[in-house]
Amino acid sequence: MEIKEIKPNQVYSLKEVSYILALSPRTIYKLIKKGGFKGWKAGKQWRFLGRDLIALFDVALTGKTV
Repeated sequence: MEIKEIKPNQVYSLKEVSYILALSPRTIYKLIKKGGFKGWKAGKQWRFLGRDLIALFDVALTGKTV
C-alpha cells in the first residue's frame, strides 16, 4: 500500500489510516474512544476523513488544536 499524500476530502479505511499513522487498529480504536480522533462507522467498518488525519498531524507537530 502506498499513499503519497493525504487528501482532505478523501475517505480512508481503518487499514489505510493504520498504515498512514503506523499505528495498530487497536491503538486507533483507543484514540477514537478517548475523543482524540474522529471517525465514524459505515456498517461494521470505520471510516475517516483526510482532513481529520491532517488535523491530527497539525496537533502533533504544533501542540495546538485547530
